[in-house]
Amino acid sequence: RSGAGFVNAVLRAFLRAGKMWKLPDPAADRYRCLSVKHSVPEALIRVYETALPDVGELDDLLAALNREPMIGLRVNLLRLTAEEAAKRTGGTPSRIAPDIVKTETLTEEVRRGIEEGLWFVQDEASRAASLAVGARPGERIADVCACPGGKSFSMAIDMEDKGELFAFDLHGNKLSLVEKGARRLGLDVIRCAVRDAREPDPALIGRADRVLCDAPCSGYGVIAKKPDLRYKDPAAAERLPGIQREILHGASSYVKPGGILVYSTCTLNRAENEETAEAFLAEHPEFVLCADGVPGDMPDGRGMKTFLPHRDGTDGGKRLFYILKPLYQKCTISAPVDSDKVFMRPIISRAEADRLIDTIPHRSAQAYHDRALRQLTKYYEDKIRSHDCGELIDLTMSIHAKRELAVSQNRKLGSVDERFMKRAEELLFGEFAAALDIEPDDVPDDIRSRIENHPAARGNS
Repeated sequence: RSGAGFVNAVLRAFLRAGKMWKLPDPAADRYRCLSVKHSVPEALIRVYETALPDVGELDDLLAALNREPMIGLRVNLLRLTAEEAAKRTGGTPSRIAPDIVKTETLTEEVRRGIEEGLWFVQDEASRAASLAVGARPGERIADVCACPGGKSFSMAIDMEDKGELFAFDLHGNKLSLVEKGARRLGLDVIRCAVRDAREPDPALIGRADRVLCDAPCSGYGVIAKKPDLRYKDPAAAERLPGIQREILHGASSYVKPGGILVYSTCTLNRAENEETAEAFLAEHPEFVLCADGVPGDMPDGRGMKTFLPHRDGTDGGKRLFYILKPLYQKCTISAPVDSDKVFMRPIISRAEADRLIDTIPHRSAQAYHDRALRQLTKYYEDKIRSHDCGELIDLTMSIHAKRELAVSQNRKLGSVDERFMKRAEELLFGEFAAALDIEPDDVPDDIRSRIENHPAARGNS
């Protein structure tokens, strides 16, 4: 009551004064002026300012975030076309995503179509993130932070409901809504499971064609829809980049060679967007940026896209998305004439391979060992294919020597270290010949001699 009375008193005084008001002087305090004008705290304005490519756009951005957004309807193309949906709803097609129809209100016809599974609510920028994944029929897709499910639904439709789509989320109570939505839309490929994205499913590691990591974030791009977010202290979001990096690292383990990983958020904060993505790329040299397939203009051409409400008009200036699309590099490597397989270009150099071997005994994290082993596996595979075995055997002997040295010094290796070093040592001598269809007679005599005389190969036919 006291709060309501105070507000009414202020409004009555405003009316008595003839609705006269005056903004703070922008020359004296620009942030204070923008804060009063747009009802956005100064601390948040500073976050937006560092994220914009041109600080002169700050006023336009804040104005766009205060406009009522339009409603985006993602059309279920398995049941009707976007043109038919636009005609039934009276909406207009999106210029960013051709299967989105925009409407101003949830009319009775729109609500009925939602219940019938003809479409579901999804804004353009959210659709752009799932569109960048490029899901195709028959593929295996993982959506590691799936709730509330819109992107999973979109990708399942892109797949024509053929293949497998794993919808993971930390919150089991929300996954029930995803399952209900999938049934309403007639989608059978979605498999829901409760899982912390930082702890990948071992059964899916290295097996997904495409992975979407729409990480939890501060949500500063959606304050038009969730106005209360603007009043949260930006300091509370400082822990998010660390969590996002852990989630992105976990998501990356699902990607198979030649696969796609897309990272997106609904915020406009460099720490959560560019800096998180760049830190991931620095830690994962096996991934590179790829601009192919990212919707909208690509100002930097690097595979990074930020949707800005005042520029892109996404949902009336509501949604902000940063899309990262790392792609494993592919190339055809010299191989036996009867092979048409495409293998990975070695992402790591010999120096980097040596570094992995040197540091592995000093790292306790299982994920680090697994990642290092994958990188060495790619390195070995390429050397085998190109018949560049001399350097490869030297590296293998180096691994063996380090293990033997540890034993001679009575230094007990941890089980993970032991497994890693033994596995790396066996890659050349036990498995690649069979895996790559190389006949024993195809191995050059000098290479055969070095293999047979190596301690790790003795007694192994």
